[in-house]
Parts: sequence; structure tokens; C-alpha cells
Amino acid sequence: MEKRVIGVFQTEALAISAINRLKTDGYADEEISIIVKQKEKLERIEEKTHVQAKQEHNSSAVTG
Repeated sequence: MEKRVIGVFQTEALAISAINRLKTDGYADEEISIIVKQKEKLERIEEKTHVQAKQEHNSSAVTG
């Protein structure tokens, strides 16, 4: 059975920290998905975590 975990973060820094913890714990970039309201934040998170972004419709998302 596949497990999914969803996190909601108040700041970009907290989201980046959570992504880095997942990667340290062995999760691959393609297993991590990110949804943000602002494209600029998505780009910064992508730069800092090296998780590749895919933009979908009117929202910005990184999907694994």
C-alpha cells in the first residue's frame, strides 16, 4: 500500500526544511510534490531544493 503525507507550511523556509528532511530520509525528488500559490516561491524552492518544477494551469506545482 502506498503511503502519502501532506504538509502545510506557513513559510517558505519551513517548506524547504521539510523537503530537505524528506531527501535526507531517502525520498527521491520525483517522490516529492509541492503546490504553492505564487510562482516566485515555487522557483525559489526549486532552486534551494533541486526538486524540478512542473507548472500546471493557474497554480504552480512541483509533482513527484
